[in-house]
Amino acid sequence: MLPIAVIAIVLANRSSDSETSAIDRLEVGDCFDAPDSDVFTGSNIDEVSCDQPHNHEVYAVGTASTAIGSDIGADDNPEIVRICRTDVAPGVLAALARTAGVTPGVIVNRGKPGRLVCTANTGERTGSLIDGAAAS
Repeated sequence: MLPIAVIAIVLANRSSDSETSAIDRLEVGDCFDAPDSDVFTGSNIDEVSCDQPHNHEVYAVGTASTAIGSDIGADDNPEIVRICRTDVAPGVLAALARTAGVTPGVIVNRGKPGRLVCTANTGERTGSLIDGAAAS
């Protein structure tokens, strides 16, 4: 079975301009490039078509009712477990588990309840990991 997250990717701050942040606009099936860093901001996530090279794919989105801190492991956080594992179609989790090199992660506003984005972090690849897997 796929662990919830080996690393948690935390969106520390929303952009101060009028653009929506990645946490607000990313949806299931979206692919993106992001830096190899523990902290993303809206300005360093580059959304791309899954047909283009990318290193992340969104596999679940939900709403956390409690704040997510960076000091707790994702496997121990009930909100992350619920959104990124319990509420996810078994076919999606199976597709992620059978793909070598996938590291699950999350994007949240640190220390605040609200939208949580579950990501499959990969090396550079093209194509979708979960396309068609949700029906399985």
